[in-house]
Amino acid sequence: MNDQENKAAVLNSAGEEEYQGRLDLVNLTIADGVTEIGEGAFEGCKNLVSVTIPDSVTEIGSMAFKDCESLASVKLPGGIDVIRHLAFSGCKSLANINIPDSVRMIFTFAFANCKGLKNINLPYGVTKICTGAFSCCESLESINIPGSVTEIASAAFLGCKSLKSISLPDSVSKIGRGTFALCESLERIVIPDSVTDIGIYAFKDCKGLVSMTYKGKTYSYNDVDDLYNDINNRKAQ
Repeated sequence: MNDQENKAAVLNSAGEEEYQGRLDLVNLTIADGVTEIGEGAFEGCKNLVSVTIPDSVTEIGSMAFKDCESLASVKLPGGIDVIRHLAFSGCKSLANINIPDSVRMIFTFAFANCKGLKNINLPYGVTKICTGAFSCCESLESINIPGSVTEIASAAFLGCKSLKSISLPDSVSKIGRGTFALCESLERIVIPDSVTDIGIYAFKDCKGLVSMTYKGKTYSYNDVDDLYNDINNRKAQ
């Protein structure tokens, strides 16, 4: 085993370029006392399988683990409050990840193209699911959206083609453009009365959609334009 494989990485707030693209990193322990995993810190470390992150870390920076294709295991500590842009994008082997209760914001495309990701439980406290956050997670079967979420941004679940059903909490008021587009296995969705704004193409090519329930009325995939009109007319009132 190479001496670097289990090396404890000490990172400053900007990350350390010397770790980017390293193919000899397999199992990694980040040193206690590190507070932030910086931008692009381990981007492209394609053989990285597991990461141990200390409780001192409060932020996962942009592209920190982007395209770590072999990353199968990562435990996020309880003090993390921010997962930034593209942080785990392209981690194709990541099947499950526990997002701690401390997290308040998951930035754009944070888990995009995590093709092996099957289940997600978002903690109460997250108020917005940002653009493309879970887009093209092709194995995603279920997601729990807590009652703190008020907005699901554009393309948040675009291309999640294993997702069969989803229930939105009464806190949600806005569903963005193309949010559930190309979710070809999606059969049912309950949209709460609180939603007053829905973007175009929110359900584009969801051809398996049998039932969309909103304000006690049920729409089919063929009625999706009527659903858009009903919701967006409410916003104008």
